[in-house]
Amino acid sequence: MINKEKLLLGAHTSASGGVASAIDLADKLGFTAMQIFSKNNNRWAAKPFSEKEIYDFKTKLSASGIRFTVVHDSYLINLCASSSEILEKSRVAYIDELNRCEQLGIPYLNFHPGAHGGTGEKEGIKLIAESLNIAHEKTKGFKVSSMIEVTAGQGTALGYSFEQVREMIDLVGEKERVSVCIDTAHVFAAGYDIKSPEGYEKTIKEFDDIVGLDLLKCFHMNEFRAMLRYFKHNPIPVGRETEVETAKLLLAYKLWEHRGNALAATFVFNQPFDIFFALTHALGYMLGDLMFFGLMSNTIQKSDVRKLFQDKWLC
Repeated sequence: MINKEKLLLGAHTSASGGVASAIDLADKLGFTAMQIFSKNNNRWAAKPFSEKEIYDFKTKLSASGIRFTVVHDSYLINLCASSSEILEKSRVAYIDELNRCEQLGIPYLNFHPGAHGGTGEKEGIKLIAESLNIAHEKTKGFKVSSMIEVTAGQGTALGYSFEQVREMIDLVGEKERVSVCIDTAHVFAAGYDIKSPEGYEKTIKEFDDIVGLDLLKCFHMNEFRAMLRYFKHNPIPVGRETEVETAKLLLAYKLWEHRGNALAATFVFNQPFDIFFALTHALGYMLGDLMFFGLMSNTIQKSDVRKLFQDKWLC
């Protein structure tokens, strides 16, 4: 059975009312992990944190049961934008995101690599690495890791293959400041089979061979059906049972038993309560550490989540 004390379980948590308020909500729900936006995710600029905001966040975090935190950057940021104006704004905003993470003591900044907009994939990958190198140079000595999220490849978006992620990392100078997040909807839509035990094993092995499991720090568990509606060339109907089975595979897979470091997995849900319960029930398969994020839909009440997290840890 899984040790509750070792389990990292949480959700992307609203920071409405200030970043410290996210800790209040996460701790109230019994989370041991938390993801937040450090600013409005649809705006370029943000008001700097006051000393009190930083103090309150760190004080509450240290007094809480939360042991893993990550920030997701602004959706406006495009580190390989074809427009020089947008590229510059993106770089400035990304550096600000790193600064905000460092001020709060948050070790990971998750970001989407960007879309090249017609300049070509090779040029786009070079620009992403160049943007990261500039950002890291401007934040020398920071402990924050730039976490590349694997994408689905819509339009000209980059990062839809493990090879592309590897290319980006190879071009980054401070490789110790780079990590990776796998979004299950993205990789499935990009053509990686994660809906069967054999396919999942093959995909994870491929990731390890190309990128390296030591860099994999998060999983985002996302809905496949919406992505498949976009990728109309894929005729495979994905229903509820596939989503549950995939989550069970992710939860049951004992990567952490084979690595020197624990694997932290991030799961994002847009499913009704019964799916959330089924996925939580799958925690019974776990034998190691896990970071488990759930983006709760409006159909899930906070009281239900609290009951699951506090009363049904082992299901």
